[in-house]
Amino acid sequence: MRRRRGPAGIEGWILDAYVLDGEAVVWVKTRSGRLIRLTDEYRPKIYVEPREGEARTELEVLLEQSPHVRRVSVEEWSVSISRPEPRALLAVEAWGASSLRRVVRLVRSSGLSAEVYGLMPHVQRYLFTGLGVEPTRLVRAEASGGALRKVEALDDESSLEPPPFTLFRCSFTTLGDEIRGLEAAMGSRAWRMEGREQRVLEFFAELITGLDPDLVYIPGLDAGLGRRLRASLREMGLEGCLARCGDPPRPGQGSYGGRVFLGDVFYGCGPDEYGLAGLVERAR
Repeated sequence: MRRRRGPAGIEGWILDAYVLDGEAVVWVKTRSGRLIRLTDEYRPKIYVEPREGEARTELEVLLEQSPHVRRVSVEEWSVSISRPEPRALLAVEAWGASSLRRVVRLVRSSGLSAEVYGLMPHVQRYLFTGLGVEPTRLVRAEASGGALRKVEALDDESSLEPPPFTLFRCSFTTLGDEIRGLEAAMGSRAWRMEGREQRVLEFFAELITGLDPDLVYIPGLDAGLGRRLRASLREMGLEGCLARCGDPPRPGQGSYGGRVFLGDVFYGCGPDEYGLAGLVERAR
């Protein structure tokens, strides 16, 4: 008789997390340097305060009939620090990110709600209420077939060493709207290239593909340079170099399928100012 395998144990640092509709993706880098992509169920929940009178019953029936709603229940919830007393609200669980948008639209257009609470960016919702652990944290996870079953944070606050993420730095020079050069470094190695935009970006794509870094720091990425870089790579058919897999990118949070792009606004400092350990500290 063949014995069934239980969930696999994984110990490592969370590199990134993002939401793909009804699924969340978590990337973990192990002590051995292996990068693992795990998936988790994502069922976002909002809290709705109905209007007075019969609105609660009508709204509850309306939501229960919607194909985008997974579950409706009544929960005691504190709406704010200034209003700490728990209130009986309708807890509405959707099937995923796209379903939640339709649910919120349905609630607001019904005229039956006084207020909707719990709205926030999906990745924040998942990190706070789903995963419960922030990126860069050392964790022990259990997974089965790539699906995350359990995760717990481990104590790494006393460690003097940052997580073993590889960091690639790249600064671009421009002439007008055109990218005309780059200076890059990773560890003790450094590169420089000047020339036409196509050649510079081809070299950039070669470096990213060959070095396969976890983190890519580009000054000015949050400004016009980021849009220019993505548009030019797309036109050249090289945008795929940015990611490690085919997951849709999340440029607003710097997530590119297992690789994280950092700009000035994301951390408010550069790696040369605080080092990788400093960037990790500011991320928590």
